[in-house]
Amino acid sequence: GKFIQGESALKLNFQKGCTVEFWLKKESFPDPAASETVVNIGTFPGKVPANLETNLKISLSSSGGMPFHITLNSGAIGITDHQLVTDSMSAASVADNKWHHYSFQMVQEETVLKIKLYVDGSFHSITTSDLGAIIPEIDSFMAGSIGCNLSDTTGNLTASIDEFRFWKGKRDARQISRNFDQKVFASEIEEDNYTSRLGLYYKFNKPAIG
Repeated sequence: GKFIQGESALKLNFQKGCTVEFWLKKESFPDPAASETVVNIGTFPGKVPANLETNLKISLSSSGGMPFHITLNSGAIGITDHQLVTDSMSAASVADNKWHHYSFQMVQEETVLKIKLYVDGSFHSITTSDLGAIIPEIDSFMAGSIGCNLSDTTGNLTASIDEFRFWKGKRDARQISRNFDQKVFASEIEEDNYTSRLGLYYKFNKPAIG
């Protein structure tokens, strides 16, 4: 196949989708009013015009039921701090001091944004939102942070995280369930294998120094 050249690891194209996966172990929510950032991917602050500024953020909060919140916007299009829909997940079930795997599959079909959540390899819930417009593809001045906001050092995560993966494609239920606890490999082959484009993979397996 034809290989991609000049495409960043953090390219966002929500018509083709993207998937964020990680293991998380959380003991508590020390500040019930705080929003804790798990991951923040988007355009580097101040590098693109305001109408192209793009932000994808997964965060946690213990106030008000479902703890996972999503921010996904480009300019004026999108959602901000949007609470995912579920009646079977709570702050207590996330902060149970056990390792759990979370997968977020995000794709926009026409103007409707669909966010599917998988927990420990199994489908959990789907949240939909009609944005009224299509989020444009973005691949300029991209940056990312894990455990805090991209623009500053606020939103610090009080949890352990492992095996973080960002896929430039919508991983399906079979791919998620078969690989959530396995080593994975990536491809950069064009179009037909778009879901195999593993943009980022942090294993967190190198020892700390000092």
